[in-house]
Amino acid sequence: MSRRPSPRPADGPRPLSASLAKVAGSLTVDDADQLTHLANRWAELVGEDVAAHARVLKVLDGVVTVAVDDPSLVTALRLDWPGLTTRASELGLRLPPRLEVVTRGR
Repeated sequence: MSRRPSPRPADGPRPLSASLAKVAGSLTVDDADQLTHLANRWAELVGEDVAAHARVLKVLDGVVTVAVDDPSLVTALRLDWPGLTTRASELGLRLPPRLEVVTRGR
């Protein structure tokens, strides 16, 4: 059985939201737009110092999952979550009500 080559994507850059929408199933997100907006404004929401060590992995079933490379950020983000949800509203972002933080190396 011969394999057909996969079609080549059109040349040129594509918007992140378009790419996320295509792979939303594998990213396990409820809303690719929500993940895109959150990822794009993550540093503005949590600050550059935290964003350098924490990134959004997924948004699913009312939970945002964030990976951190510094274990001290697990507690810090959990404690800051109520304030971050308020800040997110001020920035026009929708944050799920719950947060899960996992520790991973970068």
